[in-house]
Amino acid sequence: MRRNLVQSRPRRERLLKPEDVADVFDVCKRTVIGWATSGRLPFVLTPGGQYRFRAYDVDALVDIPDDEVA
Repeated sequence: MRRNLVQSRPRRERLLKPEDVADVFDVCKRTVIGWATSGRLPFVLTPGGQYRFRAYDVDALVDIPDDEVA
């Protein structure tokens, strides 16, 4: 029986660097890392200890109306 290898591989999620997220919100990258460490923005740490952010998490924050941001 032959398997379709394309379907069996997990889909790779798009990860953004702090600089990329900072550009979206027009802030510095230290602000983005501060959001991450305070729990306001979900993140992933690479094996080397670098912060990465899922594109869909950032997109979700972009879509929040200004009056709901605390």
